[in-house]
Amino acid sequence: MMQNAHLLPTIAFFNDRFRDYVKGSTFHLGEQGFALGNSGYREQVKRVIEGSHYLFSQPTQTVNYVESHDNHTLWDKISVANYYERENVRKKRQKLATAITLLAQGIPFLHSGQEFYRTKQGVENSYNAPDTINRIDWTRKSMHEEDVRYVQGLIRLRKWHGAFRFQTVQEIRNHLLWLEPMPLTVLAFHLHDVSAYGPWSDIIVIHHNEETPLAVALPDEEIWYVVCDESRSGIDPLYAVTKKIELQGIGTVVLVKGLT
Repeated sequence: MMQNAHLLPTIAFFNDRFRDYVKGSTFHLGEQGFALGNSGYREQVKRVIEGSHYLFSQPTQTVNYVESHDNHTLWDKISVANYYERENVRKKRQKLATAITLLAQGIPFLHSGQEFYRTKQGVENSYNAPDTINRIDWTRKSMHEEDVRYVQGLIRLRKWHGAFRFQTVQEIRNHLLWLEPMPLTVLAFHLHDVSAYGPWSDIIVIHHNEETPLAVALPDEEIWYVVCDESRSGIDPLYAVTKKIELQGIGTVVLVKGLT
């Protein structure tokens, strides 16, 4: 279907390439995508963050997602593919995958309960499974309130500035610049000259898939304000940095300047 997307410019498509590049193949449970630590998908993830315009006429045609009601939940996949990692590290990977989804160009889709690590107890095709498998376990929300608030902050951030929601390929080409060179574990892009779309003139988004500290150089020596880091997110400045940003491990950092 997606190869005919140019014939259906007003129709959006669930983008399974976005899904599989970010988390790894849905149908091969042990395969890891970028968010799960496989930097071999780095270039492919760059393309889908840009709105997959090699597939679609406009970014409004791509529905970006990493889990839905079909197949394993993301948490169940990570629990198998990254079984050797501590639970808190696997949770960081899920938050990273969700942040990539919410801050990419296109239409983000979140599965109910994704924000608190929904599980179907390892069941993949659960169409005939009982409620004990398919229900939303709201106790998990209570257990992970801080992570739920993190996803809420990402949603607020996306809605706050139109540069996360360009409507055309040309706008993306005009305003999205990849910051290179970077380590293979880092994806960093600069949304520049975007004051016409919201309250900031410039935005930098950095995704990091390795649980090691890392310093990333910024493109100038001006003051940048961090509005999202590995544990907090939203639209209010958390702290200011110049010249470089210290990443604390797996996660997403968003910096802004030109506050109005």
